Amino acid sequence: MIQNFDVHVHTSYCDGNNTPAEMAAKAFSLGFDTLGLSGHSYTPFDSSFCMSFEDTRKYISEITELKDEYKGKMDILCGIEQDYFAPLPVHKYDYRIGSVHYIEVSGERLTVDLSPQETNRIINLYFSGDYDAFAECYFKLAGDVLRATEADIIGHFDLISKFSEVINYGESDRYLAAGFDAIAKLIPYGKPFEVNVGAITRGYRTSPYPSHAFLKEINRLGGKIIITGDCHSVDSLGNNLSLGCEFAKSCGFKTAVKLTGNGFVEYEL
Repeated sequence: MIQNFDVHVHTSYCDGNNTPAEMAAKAFSLGFDTLGLSGHSYTPFDSSFCMSFEDTRKYISEITELKDEYKGKMDILCGIEQDYFAPLPVHKYDYRIGSVHYIEVSGERLTVDLSPQETNRIINLYFSGDYDAFAECYFKLAGDVLRATEADIIGHFDLISKFSEVINYGESDRYLAAGFDAIAKLIPYGKPFEVNVGAITRGYRTSPYPSHAFLKEINRLGGKIIITGDCHSVDSLGNNLSLGCEFAKSCGFKTAVKLTGNGFVEYEL
């Protein structure tokens, strides 16, 4: 199927390459009926990829103007990708994606998705090379992400697998147990897990995350999903969303949800 929406989209206000106006123009040209922009929330301990307080205000203002510009033609939504360790937003957003980008070890916050080299460094230095211990630390936070962020969507649930095909880390019994425990804690909230194809687009993975095993467990427990691109440029907008739909179907899902100006709507895959 051809998906005509995306709500995990970054712009030049954080770590994206294009302005909201450029992303909106491309989305409209692709026939999107909904575009949700989701800048990274401000994290005071690491400003490398997030929006500053000043840029957050500008971001909201520009998206408000775009909503008026595309009214009646395409829904523009103003979202935020709310990090687990970020202060809760003072601004009102149309939606929040709750994500864990860092783990905390002895009071130090360490990024989990910067590069294969950094991931290896963290595992070796802080976990004595034990990937499962690293995963257990991460999934403990992932299972708590909705409480911490008050989000509407669960972002890239197993983000630590972003580089797993590059650095050859697999899903052991311990790894899966930690992930299944986190899923069980999130399911009662009733919020959709995103099936995120961003790592495919960037050449790190050949399949979306969550992994096949985790998506099958989410489906078994009656969880919902939303297909997203985690897009950072006009060139990648819309890329691989159809693969995300097919992957979800292969894990047993018959439906997914989309986010519109009127809230979540279920549709058949």
